[in-house]
Amino acid sequence: MRATPGGARERDAAAGGLARRWTSARVRGCFNRHNREVFLLVVLTLLGTAALWGLIYVGIYWLTLVFLAATRGLDAQPPESLPALFIYTAALLVAAAWLWRAITPDRGVSDKKESWELALDLLLAVPRATLAVWGSLRAWQSLSAPELELAAELLERVEQERVIPVYRLPLEIPRRAMRERIVLGLQWVQLVDVRRYREELCVMPGNRFGPSPAPE
Repeated sequence: MRATPGGARERDAAAGGLARRWTSARVRGCFNRHNREVFLLVVLTLLGTAALWGLIYVGIYWLTLVFLAATRGLDAQPPESLPALFIYTAALLVAAAWLWRAITPDRGVSDKKESWELALDLLLAVPRATLAVWGSLRAWQSLSAPELELAAELLERVEQERVIPVYRLPLEIPRRAMRERIVLGLQWVQLVDVRRYREELCVMPGNRFGPSPAPE
């Protein structure tokens, strides 16, 4: 079996009496725990939106049935095309919610809204909840074995120094694409935080790592 560079570094550190606290296995465990939480959130969101769409369909079905019974008699039945029409309309509303979010991505919550905005929010509430399923899936994170080893080394440095300026990251992880994937993944898992400290953008311990230095 070929020894990996990361495994060699771990053995060298252990031989020198400097056992590493962060290893690729520990980082993988953090990512796996995060992904389990993401999966649970996706399932709950999916079940919730499915229940909401089901309630809407039942409401439309009974309203249609009551209307037809009042106009055509008690033996009237909703049209057979009602399920297909509902599916097409739901898909159109989801597309409209996605388009509206793409057009107005930075709109904050305003204190006052026009009547049409309130009506639009009500109309697109369930479609937006449906889109939240995809948003939750985007939180799924995974790193390759070499990336996990580099992430463990970075976390080891963060634990030792507490604050690492971003301009030093190329020294830790030379390849830009790999560096961005690792730092972004560690941010998603809340192992590191990237924010300003003493007028510099720095990598600091995240919520699951330990207390971060107070910003200055």
